[in-house]
Amino acid sequence: MKPCIFVAAGDISEEYFKALTGTGPRPFIFGIDGGYRFLKEKGVKPDIVIGDFDSLGFVPDDPDTEVFPVRKDKPDTMLAIDRAKELMFDTAFVLGAFGGKRLDHTISNLQQLFYGLPALRIVYLDDSTVSFALTNETAEISDRKIRFFDNGDPGGKPSFTMPEAVTRLIRPSDCYLSIFTQSRAKVDLDGTAYDGTGIELTGAFPLGVSNEMAAGTSTIAVRGEVTVMLCRKDN
Repeated sequence: MKPCIFVAAGDISEEYFKALTGTGPRPFIFGIDGGYRFLKEKGVKPDIVIGDFDSLGFVPDDPDTEVFPVRKDKPDTMLAIDRAKELMFDTAFVLGAFGGKRLDHTISNLQQLFYGLPALRIVYLDDSTVSFALTNETAEISDRKIRFFDNGDPGGKPSFTMPEAVTRLIRPSDCYLSIFTQSRAKVDLDGTAYDGTGIELTGAFPLGVSNEMAAGTSTIAVRGEVTVMLCRKDN
């Protein structure tokens, strides 16, 4: 896995930031617009600073700053996704994707979970929710491991494994497990409070909200595209 970290302008989890930067070699860090302020306060130098800087209010004097016009087709996080793909990263852990005053930014960020696939896996982390996308994949979720498999084949080699430091903080057994689609998808669930085979999800009805893990390992097999959210019950 070749991971990077995006620090955006929303609510940033210091817990996850420490988990991602405190063990092993420090991952490559993108400071995205207003997220630069958090990094500056922490004394952490980002490897790239990117955005139009309307949220930050000034253009950083960091030599690795990439400035874009306010009038553009892509939001700043998508610009960072493009650069991460160019640099051949395969995973982006995003802090600061949620929170703030604008619901439209939250919806935009949820759509962007699919923008990097299949080359770049995006995982949103905040103090209450962990979000990721599955596209014709199977996820195995436990308190020890979260793994994704291509083509719905849990017997094969995982295409993605969540780092232990992140999984330990999520505590999936203490989370609500919610699954949404923007269009239409079919899902098989095993090891959850509400299991089923060929469950049809649509963008018009939130049937997948507020499920829970009921066994040591829960399995989600997806045909189509879904967003998975693990929401802590203690928040």
